[in-house]
Amino acid sequence: MFWFPGCREICLWLSAIDASRATAKRILSKGYNMNVYPGGSEEIFLTRRGEHKVLLSKRKGFVRLALEHGCDLVPIYVFGEQDLYNVVSFPKPLRHFFLKYLKFPLVLILGRFGTLIPDAVPLTSVFGEAIPVDKVENPTEEQINDLHARYVSALRALFDKHKKAHGAEDKALVVL
Repeated sequence: MFWFPGCREICLWLSAIDASRATAKRILSKGYNMNVYPGGSEEIFLTRRGEHKVLLSKRKGFVRLALEHGCDLVPIYVFGEQDLYNVVSFPKPLRHFFLKYLKFPLVLILGRFGTLIPDAVPLTSVFGEAIPVDKVENPTEEQINDLHARYVSALRALFDKHKKAHGAEDKALVVL
């Protein structure tokens, strides 16, 4: 997003930052907190109305950063987000090209009346208990996997705790 004219300025105006590891390390080393979407742009392609999917199984970079900087992890889930738009996907090779080389998710989103205006659906963010993280200068794969498993478990528990209140009582959180 930061590569396209005008997009960088809009993102910075919204307090967004580049999603690179170097930027995240710089922000955390200054003592700031940050919100990370581990699924990144690829998770957009999984979005379907009424489905609750997160791309998280192989996403462990945020866990490594949390360990290296001693930052607690707070699981967050947004109910209703998947119902804001209809997502039209392009062929996978084309999507992959745009994402890999242009760092831009090639996706068509259609909201109200086929426009970019999102459908009127309630959005509710729910926050779990912070998972305490001790600083580890060079975390092992075992430490990373253990913390990642705790995070995924906490996210599932958070979803299950709140799903009935948000019309998803018959749904499960799918972690891909």
